[in-house]
Amino acid sequence: MTRLQISHPIDYDLKKFRIPLTSLSEELVISDKIGMIFHWSDFHETCDLVKSQIEYNSELRDDYFRREYNLRFFQLIPVWIKMESKNIQTTLFDLYEKFIFGQFDHKPIVDPFYPFEISFISATGPFKTMAITECFNSSIFRDFIFVYLLQGKLPRRDFRIHLNSKVIMEHGKGFSQADLLSIVQLTSEGILFSLESEVFFRHISTSTEEVRVLINSDIFKDCLKKNLDELKSHLSNYTSNVLYSSFKKDATYGFLKDFELQSSFDFTQNKTIYLFMKYQDPRGVVNLTPIKDFVAHTKSLVHDYYQPGPSEVRRIA
Repeated sequence: MTRLQISHPIDYDLKKFRIPLTSLSEELVISDKIGMIFHWSDFHETCDLVKSQIEYNSELRDDYFRREYNLRFFQLIPVWIKMESKNIQTTLFDLYEKFIFGQFDHKPIVDPFYPFEISFISATGPFKTMAITECFNSSIFRDFIFVYLLQGKLPRRDFRIHLNSKVIMEHGKGFSQADLLSIVQLTSEGILFSLESEVFFRHISTSTEEVRVLINSDIFKDCLKKNLDELKSHLSNYTSNVLYSSFKKDATYGFLKDFELQSSFDFTQNKTIYLFMKYQDPRGVVNLTPIKDFVAHTKSLVHDYYQPGPSEVRRIA
């Protein structure tokens, strides 16, 4: 594992930064009530800013190296996977890496979600039938992501914020059917929805009719001139499902092919499907513009929040 390069013995005044982090798990909670949260790993610029904080912040540096050190132990955990003709010996560390880097694309192991006979004891077992993904732990998986983002091993993403809201998707002939979608993230380019895979494949996946999503995007119009504290105060007036609407005037139209189908590892085993919708409505309706503008404004606020302040750098002799 490549280690993060830290320059020494330069140190910095913690007062120089508006929010010196103490843990890589810390999040910026914009609104508890509507589940709006930002994490530094969700924006390439804050990845760089947090990496710079590790360089001077001993508490955050210790947290990073603790996570990196703990990941090394998974190189010592052997795993045997029983195939048709032979047993494959690997390590749990290798399985995490292959999944994170999307390397399960050739034989002998192709599908990490397929049940195999797996043993952590020996080549002769005992074996348990399970998918490779069932060997993973959510907090360990998260630490791999954090460490590899900071080491530059994983591509960094454009800005996104997490949100908890339900909206209606109407589909079928004459929009005669409806199902609830969960809004998972608001990004710079569009909205990420999720729904249960059973609902998707049973009711929606084969649709060739036009679909429409009802979203009350006007809720964010009053947010665009507020600073971060004002924004938090403003959003505290709302409850969950802040973007929910049942009015046709809030409809955004498109076909299922206009959505990008995405997959993501779900530790809750709920078999979730993710749909990404760009802000540009194929019909030219611009009712999603307030959301796009809100994301751009929040991106600026978050960037400033993680930026160094005006204080001078202090060298430790």
